[in-house]
Amino acid sequence: MVAARHRFLDAGHYAALAAAVAEEAAGALRLPGAVVLDAGTGTGHYLHAVVEESGAAAIGLDISKFALRRAARLNPQAANLVWDIWRPLPVADNSVDVVMVVFAPRNPAEFARVTRPGGKLIVVTPRPGHLAEVAARTGMLGIEEGKEERLADTMKEYFSPAAVYGLDMPLELTGPQMGDLAFMGPAGHHLRDQGQMGEPTGSVSTTAKFRINVFTVP
Repeated sequence: MVAARHRFLDAGHYAALAAAVAEEAAGALRLPGAVVLDAGTGTGHYLHAVVEESGAAAIGLDISKFALRRAARLNPQAANLVWDIWRPLPVADNSVDVVMVVFAPRNPAEFARVTRPGGKLIVVTPRPGHLAEVAARTGMLGIEEGKEERLADTMKEYFSPAAVYGLDMPLELTGPQMGDLAFMGPAGHHLRDQGQMGEPTGSVSTTAKFRINVFTVP
């Protein structure tokens, strides 16, 4: 799964999303000593874009030591730590300017604890219809209804909503790229282990549909 994710992201298919996250984070990372925390950093591609844009100090957390090895090579200047996001974070109170969560679990209480007053939380989630054509070919999981409402509900005790916007990215993918995309997702290893997903053939036109939610510390 980690290798598939690295190949897909390193090929630049989601570069526009990484650029959008970096641009959103940059405004809160202008001051000297600014710090960004990537909760669920994976292979580090999104954090890399933020650091390149802002020059901020960085912390990357992920539960997978295999993903963190990739992230540490991509972001050697960051503190890359194997960590379960559901545990208390190994970060001091009010010490982070931006927390970013891209397709990863969310721990609102801990995110609020570590974020400085006036800081920003950026959460990226898929929208309905995300990669529908690839899902039909590979058996990828669809997007649950009510995801946006649940996100707002879990955050309201700790953060104030600041902005929300969509990002649509047309993609042209080959069979191997479809395979990497499906395998790097939450159901990929189950599909392959159960023999339900072979190597897709041909090519497909699809659209990645993301929602970027921005919250601030009240």
